[in-house]
Amino acid sequence: MKILGITRLSDLGNITYLKPDSSLLVNSKPFFIPDFWADLIAIPCLVLRVSRLGKCIEERFASRYYDAVALGYNIRCTDQELSACHSTLTAFAFDSSAVVGAFAECDIDTLVAQFADTKLGSDKLVCSIGSAIAQVSRDLTIRMGDMVCVDFDTKPIELSIGMRLEATMNQQIALQCNIR
Repeated sequence: MKILGITRLSDLGNITYLKPDSSLLVNSKPFFIPDFWADLIAIPCLVLRVSRLGKCIEERFASRYYDAVALGYNIRCTDQELSACHSTLTAFAFDSSAVVGAFAECDIDTLVAQFADTKLGSDKLVCSIGSAIAQVSRDLTIRMGDMVCVDFDTKPIELSIGMRLEATMNQQIALQCNIR
């Protein structure tokens, strides 16, 4: 299982990232800020669960390749630290850096609107779902159980010890994560 995603960096525009399964944080477990990063940010994202094998998928067929969605947070270093970082792997793919809530079958447009209304004031993703699946499947084969994360185009949340990240789906809390 792998986690593929699309995010926006201020200097580079949209980029694709890859996280290993060790970066997945679920079941309301706390996120511990690692010693090697002073400034971390959390970016809300929409997470798609891949339901079939695919490579070089066209945008118009993307909806056939996922069966459920969840809300999540992509945790990474700040853009300033990323530009000075020697490895984007270190900046994106450390343990527990992908916080994912419970998966559900629901209309994506409704979910995006609910999430925007409750928390962020932004109803836009950095790219369309079809575009995200097409981009990540261009270079890598997606397999059943993989996750595709599409970040919301909103101001990132600066993380500090004692914070709590939350997200609601269908008027219920779908994700909770304490920062320690």
